[in-house]
Amino acid sequence: MFKKICLSLSFQLIVIVGLVFTFGHFVPVPLKAASYGLALTLKEGLVWCIPFVIFSYMFSCLTGFRQGAGKFAAGTFIACLLLGVCLSNASAAFLAYGVAHTFLGSIGVMPSTCLQPTLCLEPLWSFSLPKLVANDHALMAGVMLSFFAPFVFSPDKVQTVSKHLKQYADFLLNKIFIPFLPVLVLGFVFKMQHEGLLTHAFGIYGKVVLLFAITQCAYLLFLYALSAGFHPKTLLERLQAVLPSALAAFTTMSSLAALSFTLKGARDNTKNDPLVDAVIPSTANIHLIGDSIAIPMMALAIMASYSISAPSLAHYSIFVLYFVVNKFAVAAVPGGGIIVMLPVLEQHLGFSNEMLSLIMMLYILFDAVSTTANVLGNGAFSVIFTKIFRKITSSISS
Repeated sequence: MFKKICLSLSFQLIVIVGLVFTFGHFVPVPLKAASYGLALTLKEGLVWCIPFVIFSYMFSCLTGFRQGAGKFAAGTFIACLLLGVCLSNASAAFLAYGVAHTFLGSIGVMPSTCLQPTLCLEPLWSFSLPKLVANDHALMAGVMLSFFAPFVFSPDKVQTVSKHLKQYADFLLNKIFIPFLPVLVLGFVFKMQHEGLLTHAFGIYGKVVLLFAITQCAYLLFLYALSAGFHPKTLLERLQAVLPSALAAFTTMSSLAALSFTLKGARDNTKNDPLVDAVIPSTANIHLIGDSIAIPMMALAIMASYSISAPSLAHYSIFVLYFVVNKFAVAAVPGGGIIVMLPVLEQHLGFSNEMLSLIMMLYILFDAVSTTANVLGNGAFSVIFTKIFRKITSSISS
């Protein structure tokens, strides 16, 4: 267990931040500049490959949805489930907007506390890669191809292509980029330390992490109360049933590792409704309430601390649209929840390289909190969805 913790990405980032915070002022400036240049290079390569990752995961997710849903994979079920996932993720994202708009100023995150560097660290080198495919085009291509491919090719052929695309995307992330994420973060942490922003940043964002954690807990409590008909005894029974899945998610920082516990809790809370056997596995990587609260709230806090005006509700709604759709392309790898969101944050909220690195670092550092919320949210969603779906099908049949 100790070895596993030491090898985890979150632990590595904690060590990096701690070492730079303590000894960063002893590191020569050219070495910091080289580290920052390497970080920008890795970030450029990652962003350049993101369209392929988004396309592959989107195509794989949607083509495998029918197979993953098993015998309940009727068109009505799939349509209702996808709509339910989108609405749930969007509701959490809009909740994050409301909470951030209400409380960020009161906890000290405002333009007056913006991060203004006293020095400036320039990269030792920089380069850019041509953007071959826009991210939104890759997203829509994955959606459209997953819809039309079954009409042109055999199901086995479609599944084979889908499997290979996902394997290539997994290899790209797991074997190439994920191992180098600490190197990427190191460069940007050096930049923040050199410019005198590191201490100030953690003073600000520590409060933000507490705020989104409280928001996640309050929203999850509401969802479970809703699923229990706001009956206190039933609520306690349902929370007790999902406690093992919460512990598994927090310790492993993986929704998939907690899947069996999540499934058991959902069965207990629905009195063994067989429909949850389709809902839980199908939505484990796409229904992410924890991420839908944490990422937007961190993004809005970072914008405020960099003295960037908060988006209007209309502008934010466009961001949420892309945010929700991109959830179907989230990779089941460390940091996967934020990696596919980097282009969305950059394009729709105007994030700079430093801001992207900062939100990536914060996301990974506190991944255990959001993963636990994701798992608990999926458990609540499965209970609420099965109730609603049963009512819909019964009304249609009658």
